[in-house]
Amino acid sequence: MVCSERELQISDDHEGILVLPSDASAGISMDEYLGDTTLEVEATPNRPDWLSMIGVAWEVAAIIGKTVNMPNTTYKENSKLNIKEMDVVDVIDANLAPRYTTSVVQEISADSPSPGWMQLRLKSAGVRPISSVVDITNYVMLEYGQPLHAFDLAKLNEGKVIVRPAKSGEVIETLDGKSYELSSADLIIADTKGPVGLAGVMGGQRSEVDNTTKEILLESATFHFASIRRTVQRHRLEVAGKRGTEASLRFEKSLPITLPMEALKRATKLIVDICGGNAVLGTMDTNPNSDNLSSVTLTSSKLKSVLGLDYGKDQVSDTLKSLGFKTTTSQNGNEYSVRAEIPFWRADIRIPEDLVEEVARIIGYDSIPSTLPSGNLPEALDDQTRITKDSVKNILVSLGLQETISYPLVSIETIQKSINIPTEQEPMRVWNRISPDQEFLRTTLRGSLLNIFARNEKVGRNDSIKIFELSKIYIPVKDETPKEQETLLGLIGGEQSDRGWSSESREMDFFDGKGIIESLLDSLSAKPSFTPKIDRVLTSGRTASISIDGQEIGVIGEVHPATLDAFEIKTKRVTLFEINVESLTNLRKSESLSWNPISRFPSLVRQLDLITDISTPSGAVNDIIVNFPSVAKSTLLDIYSGSQIPEGRKSLSFEVVWQSPSRTLTDKEVEIALSQLLNLLDEKTGSKLRLE
Repeated sequence: MVCSERELQISDDHEGILVLPSDASAGISMDEYLGDTTLEVEATPNRPDWLSMIGVAWEVAAIIGKTVNMPNTTYKENSKLNIKEMDVVDVIDANLAPRYTTSVVQEISADSPSPGWMQLRLKSAGVRPISSVVDITNYVMLEYGQPLHAFDLAKLNEGKVIVRPAKSGEVIETLDGKSYELSSADLIIADTKGPVGLAGVMGGQRSEVDNTTKEILLESATFHFASIRRTVQRHRLEVAGKRGTEASLRFEKSLPITLPMEALKRATKLIVDICGGNAVLGTMDTNPNSDNLSSVTLTSSKLKSVLGLDYGKDQVSDTLKSLGFKTTTSQNGNEYSVRAEIPFWRADIRIPEDLVEEVARIIGYDSIPSTLPSGNLPEALDDQTRITKDSVKNILVSLGLQETISYPLVSIETIQKSINIPTEQEPMRVWNRISPDQEFLRTTLRGSLLNIFARNEKVGRNDSIKIFELSKIYIPVKDETPKEQETLLGLIGGEQSDRGWSSESREMDFFDGKGIIESLLDSLSAKPSFTPKIDRVLTSGRTASISIDGQEIGVIGEVHPATLDAFEIKTKRVTLFEINVESLTNLRKSESLSWNPISRFPSLVRQLDLITDISTPSGAVNDIIVNFPSVAKSTLLDIYSGSQIPEGRKSLSFEVVWQSPSRTLTDKEVEIALSQLLNLLDEKTGSKLRLE
């Protein structure tokens, strides 16, 4: 039976049957001829060498105790022309392209497909075979981890490439058929006519290698990783649903500058062997000194100080050799050192601690014995800010609130909906934003918490939502970095308690939030006072500043209906409280514990009904009452304004508890004290006794 590649589950190609090369012997197993072992490797950002077969091979060899056969990179240069006479490269910005190497191959046959073995290996790696030259560049990229690109030299204007930043407004059409408008922050490969490739990302169609190509310019370079990353992000480049390209994926991880020339020689050899042609004498290298491999020296004292043990000079040296390092050892008394030459494919080895990690992980972390630390443990730092934050979180959780954690980056719309920002203090903007919703450092927690409240409401958690967050906000400072300020913000809304047969529910309001603040500050040994305040996003008449000893530390109020609508919140009443955590930290620093014994003598309870101006805060009246001599407790029972009360006035009813710590009070003494209290209330607030 004849089958296509898709029917054999080799690839998705089903245009025709699979034709095997002439070296396929009749009668052998298809699995034996076409079968191969595929390793799936998840490379961490610091190990770009794991995105290459050579890097993985050295890693596996070190683990199983084998050696690696490096690819052959020698080829015959048949052309009499020297590349240095051709003037094929001009690098304008060496900071963005610290090394650019090239070779030229003439009289090639680009119309023939790549060998079957190469196509099968490319397909196993998820790469679609295209043509012999393109397949070779992709194959070497997978083999060495170094992206390469081939230009049709005849299609380059004046036969040279120029590595430069793009000009704003320039347009390039890439190999995938898409057009991109470039900015001056993009690094491009161009000729004298215009762009022919996005450096480190993708080539352009104008210089594409096709079946008619006879002469190619092969590029193998090092590009600045941040430049490539920004270009991919700026243009939202995707291939097959994945961010960026195979080339940009590798360049973004900062490839070693020693790698391009090795990969260039390997690709040139394969092109000469497979596509024929004549290789021009020599190669072009803008930074030839990069081939000088650097070295790092590891001493036995460093090994012992980091790991707590010493494997010995020979084992350390042999372990590093198994990973491809060339080592030189020396001995000085009981101390030894191992000088390791860093292989061209490794970019992550810079300091002796890196070599310690290589030795430890290959030998095995389980070889490090478990021991108790020696010496005295450092004393815990008395970090009052951390202690205060932990205390506040614990108290609020005990009061039934849930902690949230949100991103410090928000959209400008979220900030504008949640606070009024002066035009001269714009919030700090992130230059390379992740998305429009995460572009500015927030100047308040209000928008973040209101968005969380709205999301909880939409998924059905609208019976009772009580949340808080303790995090940093970033106050803009002109011509300076923002001031980071620890802030507490809470939101409560919905029903006061869970539904049940034994309890009645009511809608939470300002006073529920006020109770939370009073309980919180009482746990921190502080007594707050509340005075009316105006806030743009809170409801007038239901907003108050929170003060301690005359110093304002925050605000509490019901969120204005317009703000609720802006955040698409359906709950009618949502109470917000906001407190500067630094003020709470200072409160803890000045905290002094005191206590009064419980009185052994009975108390007298009197109800006090007052009439006062409607603008007089009930809290101010209560503070006068509770601070009056012999008053042990004062509780506000009722606030009333209506037809029985004069216009512009309101009625306040208090339950006042009179008690002395030293004797039993008589009714006459309480009556005299009550008369004095009424005179004080009239003097301070204009409040008078309400007569029925």
